[in-house]
This record gives sequence, structure tokens and C-alpha cells, in this order.
Amino acid sequence: MPTELTAGMSVDEYLDRNYEPECELLDGETRPKPFGTGKHSKMQRRLLRLLEAVFGEGRVEFELSVRIGDEVPIPDLVVLNTQNPRMYRDVLDEPPLLCIEVVSPSQRPEEMLAKCIRYHDFGVPFCWVVDPVAKRAWEYRRNAQPREATGALTGQCTLPLSDVFAD
Repeated sequence: MPTELTAGMSVDEYLDRNYEPECELLDGETRPKPFGTGKHSKMQRRLLRLLEAVFGEGRVEFELSVRIGDEVPIPDLVVLNTQNPRMYRDVLDEPPLLCIEVVSPSQRPEEMLAKCIRYHDFGVPFCWVVDPVAKRAWEYRRNAQPREATGALTGQCTLPLSDVFAD
């Protein structure tokens, strides 16, 4: 839930502060990121390893803040276009190739798909939403309707769902 003290906050004001728990800047307000769980964390690590095998260690980042105009969302994972992306005060300042959101127990996949709209408006071509509890995943491509993944997550790479949800 946003706090009134942060209403109308600028990106620079946001970046000048430390937040506990970690917060995103959305619609001019800070919003705490949902607390991760063991399954959430395990899924992030698994996706990180799978994507690093495809793109290399220098292009996959864990919870890297992304500056999108006056907002700073924090995707669970991003795949960068290059190893040396444009940064603003240590925040990604250009669209990554892929943003990934892992659903926390307090979130619904629909909420995460709404975040994908922000990413696409910024120029991110691909967004994945992964639910580690329900073992379901969705692909959201720029200028297309979201669709539930069957068999594999696709985009600039293909990750079989059997690897994504391996126990």
C-alpha cells in the first residue's frame, strides 16, 4: 500500500532514499514489493541459471531497478540487450530484452500482467510471468495479447516448462 508521504515523489527523490522493505516507485508513490517465499526465491534462482546458460552471466540481472519515465519498477529478473547497458544512478535506463515477474502468494498473475504493460510501453519486447505455486507461466509480447505458455516459454530464447518447473 502506498504511503501518503511519498505521493508525487520524483525518481531522484526516490533514489535518494533507502527503503525497508524494498519499494518500487509507481504512479508517483512508493509501493512495497511483496515479500518473497521459498518457492519464489527458488524460482528466481532457477530462471537465473537457465537464462545465464543462454545469454551469459553478464546479461541476466536479479531485481535490477528499471527507470521508466517517472517510475522505477523492480522486475524479479531482466535480460539485458548488452553487457554494458545505459544506467541512471545505477538504475537501468534503457529497455531490457526481457522482464520476468515471479508471482508471490499475495499477488495474482493478472497484477503481474499489468506490470508487463508498463514494460512494453517502455519498449521491452518480451515479459514473462511465472507462478511457482500453480506451476503456470504466461508470455506477454509487445503488441500482442498475453497467452499462457504451454510446453515452453518463448521469445528471444526457449525455456521448456519442464526445466522451469523441475522439482
